[in-house]
Parts: sequence; C-alpha cells; structure tokens
Amino acid sequence: MKIIFKKWIAILLAVLCAFNFTVVSFAEETATSGTCGESTEWIYDEESATITVSGTGAISDNYIGWESFKSGIKNVEISDGITKIGAQAFENCTSLISVEMPKSLTGIGESAFYNCTSLQSIEIPESVTSIGDSAFNFTKAVTDVHYTGDIEDWCAIEFGFDVFVTAINLYINGVLIENLVIPEGVVEISDYAFQYCVSIKNIEFPKSIKTIGNGAFCHCKSLTRVTVPEGITILNPYTFLGCDNLSDVTLPKSLLSIEFAAFSYCPELKSIIIPDNVEYIGTCAFNATPLTSIVIPKSMKRISGASFFGKDEFTTYYKGTEDQWNEIEISTANNMDLFKNIIFNYAATSGVCGENATWAFDETSGTLTISGTGAIDNYYGWSDIAGGVTYVEIGSGITAVGEDAFNGFTALKEVYMAESTAEIGANAFSGCSRLAIVTALADDLKFENAFSGNDSRLSFVAKSDSATCQSFRNAGYTVNGVSTAKVKDGHKALSFDGKTTIYKDLDYNYISNLIADNSDAYYLYFDKLTFEGIAPDVIIIDKENIDGAEKYFTLNEVYISISVNGNTVTLTELVELLQSEDADGIISFEQKDEPTIFEQISDFFEEAFDNFVTEANRVIISVINAIRRFFRR
Repeated sequence: MKIIFKKWIAILLAVLCAFNFTVVSFAEETATSGTCGESTEWIYDEESATITVSGTGAISDNYIGWESFKSGIKNVEISDGITKIGAQAFENCTSLISVEMPKSLTGIGESAFYNCTSLQSIEIPESVTSIGDSAFNFTKAVTDVHYTGDIEDWCAIEFGFDVFVTAINLYINGVLIENLVIPEGVVEISDYAFQYCVSIKNIEFPKSIKTIGNGAFCHCKSLTRVTVPEGITILNPYTFLGCDNLSDVTLPKSLLSIEFAAFSYCPELKSIIIPDNVEYIGTCAFNATPLTSIVIPKSMKRISGASFFGKDEFTTYYKGTEDQWNEIEISTANNMDLFKNIIFNYAATSGVCGENATWAFDETSGTLTISGTGAIDNYYGWSDIAGGVTYVEIGSGITAVGEDAFNGFTALKEVYMAESTAEIGANAFSGCSRLAIVTALADDLKFENAFSGNDSRLSFVAKSDSATCQSFRNAGYTVNGVSTAKVKDGHKALSFDGKTTIYKDLDYNYISNLIADNSDAYYLYFDKLTFEGIAPDVIIIDKENIDGAEKYFTLNEVYISISVNGNTVTLTELVELLQSEDADGIISFEQKDEPTIFEQISDFFEEAFDNFVTEANRVIISVINAIRRFFRR
C-alpha cells in the first residue's frame, strides 16, 4: 500500500511540474506588450494583427519579444521618436503587408525586414541615413519603394549589401524614377544606392560627381546605355553587374581602372572601348558578358583573372605594338584563346558617339564628320585621330556636344555646327590651340566655358538676329553676322547681312590654315572661295597646280574667274570694264564709321586691280591679304 501511495505521489508531482511548465509557457506566448529597447515599448493588437512601437531611441538589435507570433503580424506602426529599427527586428514576418516609419527614423538595421514575403510596398522617410545589409532581402512581393526625400539625399544614404534583391520601382517624392538625373553638387553616389531599380532607363550624371559606389547600379535591368562621366577614376566593384539590357557603354578619359565584376553578367554588351589611361582590368570585370570585341589602350599594365568571357570571334584591338602587348601582365586564369585574334596599332576612323550619333574621319582631308540625331557624348573614342583632325563638321540633327568632347584637338582649326546644335558642354573645345573659326547657326546656343584657352584667336559666324550671335559678342568674341544658312550645289552658304554669301568648298580647314599657320605665306590652302552678292558680281578663286614647296603663285598657277552681270570675264576683261566704268558697282559699298566686311572686300579690289597691269604677282598677294583681313574679323 505504501508503494502504491508513493507512485501516486510521483505521478502527481510529475503532473504538477508539467502543469506549471505549461502555465509558464502559455504566459510567454500570449504576451501582447513589452519593452524593446532602452526607452522603447511595444503593444500588439491581435484583432488587427498590428504591432505599435513607441518611445524614443532605437529598437534593440535581434529583439525576440514578439518572436512566437511574428508570422501572424500584418502591420507595423512605428511612432515618432523612434530613431532606429534594430537588426532582424521583423525578420520572417511572413504575413506583414504594411510598415509605417516615422520622420524621426535615421537607421534600418541589418535584415530588419528579411523574408517578409507579403510586404508589397514600403515608404522610407527622408530622415533615414543608413540601411543595413539585407534589410529588405527576400521581400519577394515588394515592387514599389517610395522615398520622401530628394535624389541627392538618396545618393547619400549608407546602403548595405543586398538591401534589395528583387526588382523594384523607385519613387522619389512621388515620382517614378525612369530618367535618373543626379543633381549638380552631388560628389558621391553611395554603394548599392540604385541596386535592382528596374525603373531606371537612363542616367544623367553631374559635373561634380567624383565617385560611383560599389554596385551602385547593379541589376538595373532596364538600363540600355550609360556614359560614365569625366572625373571618375575608378569603376568600383559590381557597378553595373547584372544589367541585363546594357548594350552601350562610354567610359571617360579620366578612368584609370575597372574593378572586380564591374560589368559581369551583362548579356547585351558585345563591345567596349577601354579609354586611354586605363592601366588595370580587375578580376571578373567582364565575366559572363559575351563581348566579341574590345579596344585596349597602350596604357594597360595588368588584366586580372577571368576578366573576359567571349566567343570564338572575340577580337582585341590594341593601340600599341606587339612588343608592348607582351609587356602586359595577363593572368592565366583568363581564357587565353580569347586573345588569339589581336589587331595591333589600332586607330579607329569611325564609330558611335551618342545614342543616335555616329562619326567618321577622312584622313586625307583631316575632316571629322558627325552625323545622326541627339547629343554627342563626352566622347573619347576618336582620341587616336585627334592630332590629325583639322576640321569638324557637326551635321543637322545633332543637338548637343558633350563636355570635353574635342578637348585637346591641337590640330583643329575650324568647326561648323548646324542649326540643330543648341548646346556645347564645358571645355568641349578647350586646348584646341589652333582653332580659328567656329560657325554656329543655332538660334540660342549655350556654350559656357566651351572654348576656354582659345579666346585670343577665335572668330565666329552666327545668325545676326539670334541670341547666339549676341551671346558670342557679349563674351567678347568677334562675330560675323549672317541672315541665312543654306546648302547650295553641295557647298555651305552663308549670307552675310543679306548681301554677301561665302561658299567654302570641300574643306573648311584651308581657310583656318591660312589664318593659323601661314601669316607670311603667299599661297592659298583652300580649294574654292566665292564672294556672292556684291552688286551682281561673283568672284571665284580656284586652286590649280599648287606647288606646296613654294610660298607664292605665278599668274599661271591661279585661275581667277569673275562674273559681271551674270557673264564670266577674265581679270584682263574686268580691268577693261573697270577702266571703262562699265562695272563701277563692283567697288561701290556702304561706308560706316568702323571697317565693315564690304569695306574690306572693297580694299581687296582696289589693291588688286590698281596694280594688275604692271605687277601680276601683287594681285595674288593682295587677294590673299584681303581675304586674311576678312576672316580675322
């Protein structure tokens, strides 16, 4: 009997222990409030499945007070006064559909909303300055991220790694960011600032930018082209990794290195030009990016492992010699077969210089022609031929010239820009030490600092009634006003003040050669120069049999044709007409207080024909001197 009693006592104690354990456990599971930081507290409303956090300061890292029922939480409301959401605070809240964050919030901790698979939209207040690693990782339903600050504030947030890993549409101040314009004054874009932002289609960087952070634009799947701005010296790891539709990349002349995986997994990027001055291509820089061609500069010193992934037709265009190529340190971790097809001493003579703009260089004439529509990038792809370009023609349809586009073209002497070109970027023509004539026909051209360093020798042609003309004059430049601009018989035509038209046939740089290089030369470098509209007369000076070794022409070497009243006459016949006063109108010009175009042309005739009979060679010299004075205005 005693034994049975003892057994019952043991059983009862066991039941009591079990009962007590159950009671303790139940009390913890049903707690609906508590403290979650030094000065913060929370309360849970079961009916609405809402947790409200209030107080001041931070929610503690790794807080587990609501752990037992977190899978049922649908709403989180964080009151003003809370400054940080701690690490893992709402991790695995798989039913969470909305989060309300206060204006006092400055930080969101690591994995704070990790695996909140029902969360579809979040609003981040402008007060936030840091978001930790994986803060919204595996929030698969999130498609929209709203930020109440400005773009410059977003660029300054300290982002951790993989804050988002699913595609998001980024809204800043209620506006969906598709054309991302980074404001002037922003110097740095933080690491991972725009990762997974699939809404971004275009990026415009400011002049002030110096640093683009690690992975700043990784997985921007709608981005198709990008021009990395001047001033960037290092392309940081992961910068454009996983940009599925990126097919057009322009890198700046300032760039020195391309770091780890910067362009990995960009399946549409088939070719790229590495600019002069780049010395290093990092590990996996273009891994899983099926390039078929790459241009590599002579400055290259090292190509790290697994830098490229290509096809059998992969072609390397190297700007140096084979001996220089052999000095480059190339990791054997690369597929060395990719470098079996190398073209040495490469110099491009054509290419793409904007989204819809192309260029071509004629080596014989020294002419660089820009065609297409839209803007010219801050372009470096023609740097190899810069020393041979004497004339640049920017055709109709081109709207803008990028910063530094022609900076350092030391042989450039003349530029022609059609009416469509309305903007020239800073320093676009700086360092063009021989540039003498710029024709700019836009109604209102923006060109601040575009010609710095060339002021002393520049003269301009612009529409006389345009804002462009006035802007040039306000800047202190000499301007020849024109009333119309057209093309006639394949020649450029400019009607000066509605009275005089100049046709510069074939090669504009001949005239600027005359001004820039040959102040004492007696010969002409242009093929044809026509003055039209002086009375009814047309004077044509046409190059024939030029002897480049001589500093003068004999009369037999130059053919000068003049039409009077529609009839072509020789110089001798014209002198006879002048002497008989049958062609007096040819030297009848309007007189003004200051020298005018017409007075200079009048001087041309007076000097030339007064001495024609006795001093044939002096005719040629006088013609040249008059033309020189004309174009120096």
